[in-house]
This record gives sequence, structure tokens and C-alpha cells, in this order.
Amino acid sequence: TNWAAAEKAAHRAIDIDAKSAEAYAALGYIDFSRRRYRDMVEPAQRAIAIDPNDVTANFWMANQLAAMGRMAETETVNDRALAADPANALVIFYKAMARWNRGDKATAVKLAKRTEALGGPLGELVLGYSAAADGDPDAGAESFSQGFSAFKSGFSKEELAAIFRGSYGDEAKRTAGLAVIAAHPHDQFAGTLLLLLGEPEQSFASFERDGIGLSDAYYTFLWQPDAWSRRARQHQAFQAFAKRIGLVDYWKQNRWPDLCQPTPERGPDAFTCQ
Repeated sequence: TNWAAAEKAAHRAIDIDAKSAEAYAALGYIDFSRRRYRDMVEPAQRAIAIDPNDVTANFWMANQLAAMGRMAETETVNDRALAADPANALVIFYKAMARWNRGDKATAVKLAKRTEALGGPLGELVLGYSAAADGDPDAGAESFSQGFSAFKSGFSKEELAAIFRGSYGDEAKRTAGLAVIAAHPHDQFAGTLLLLLGEPEQSFASFERDGIGLSDAYYTFLWQPDAWSRRARQHQAFQAFAKRIGLVDYWKQNRWPDLCQPTPERGPDAFTCQ
């Protein structure tokens, strides 16, 4: 994506209509995708101030909050988008993930199935996590591979299924999953998939080096209840990564994630995560 051109287009739209909630929402998303996390807040807030019920403005604000680990607020904002557009598959998927992340598995699965019924493939991600949690990683792998394919990564469905099985299987399956990722070392989604395989340090390095512009398809994976997600956010390397990439500066300026809190006695940028 040519973010510089997109940014110019959004500013042109604002010049034409200074009350364009969607143009401000777009600016916020562009800042987010360019990893300008402190800068993304103001245009996103401006969009909602212009039109508190605008679906796009609320969805992209929810997107930011979810990525930054502010899950309770994510759900509140996403609910406004859902009220304005109750049949929006993407917004329903975000609601499903919010429920999954907050431990309400039954509602998450129900919403994921509704996402599917509306033609949204991402609901399959939730169904995959749910199947794995129920002890059926093979069914989970099939669902996950269908859902993750919507991101248009360079990984085939078969490869995605192998990675998922590695996340919830034995060491041999995990090694097989790592071999799949090693064959696509610079794919923009490699960092996300390395999280699933319990390799946070490799994942952080991959995201910094090659990572996706679609930042929510990386950061949201850090706040899940699954063991691989918890391992990443509790890993020692997450401290330095979060500082380098700009998360800590964002958290200090705005609010800390629901699952992390600052530990100033250990240093000005130190924190601990559940």
C-alpha cells in the first residue's frame, strides 16, 4: 500500500469537506499502519467527534484500541459500529474476538458463525481457536487456515494448517510448522505466525523487519487468552520490542493495555503483563 499517497488523498478529502468523519478515520488508520501510534489517536478521535455513530470511524477506532491491548474499550466502541450496521460481518468478527479475548467462548463462537453466515471468512479464526481449546486441533487447523487466508498472505491453506497444528501439537509438529515459516522468511505475516509457534523473539524481529502495514493483524494476536499469546507478552524480549516500536510511548500517553501495567520501580519504561 502506498501510504504516502493515501495520506495525501485523505488530506484532500478534508480540504473539500472538513466535516468528513471517514477522511479523519482514514488518517488515523494510515498513521496506525505507518506505526505512528501516538499520532493516530487525534484523527481517530476527531472522526468520532464529527459523527459519533459513523460505522467507519468507530470501527477504525476499535481497530486501534484492540491492537494496543485496550480490550474493554475496544468492545464499547465496536458496539457503536455494530448498532449502526448490525449486519456488518467485519464488525461482528471484531465483537466475536472481543468476547473470545474476555473469556466468553460461547458468545464468541455464536458471533463467529454469524460472521460466516454473512460471508465473512475471519470468523473461522475464532472457530479454530475454539476447536483447539476443546481438544480438536485438526478441526481447529482447518478453520484457522480458512480464516487466516483472508489476510492474503503468501502461505497456502495447507501451510497455515500445519502451522496451527504446530501451535497446539507436540514438538515434532511445532518443528514442522517452523519449517513452513522458514520457507517464507520475509512474508509480511511470518511474524504473526511465529507468535503461534511460541517464538516471540523471532516474531518481534520479523515484525520490525518485514512486518505488515495491517498492524492489527499482528498486535491483536498479542492479547489473546491462548498460551502462545501469553508467552509472547510475558517474554523478556517484549519489553524492549514494545519500547522500540512505539507501543510504550503510546501507552504512557494514553492508557496501558488491559493485561499490562507499568512497573516504574524497575525502570521508566518497564511493565509487566498477565
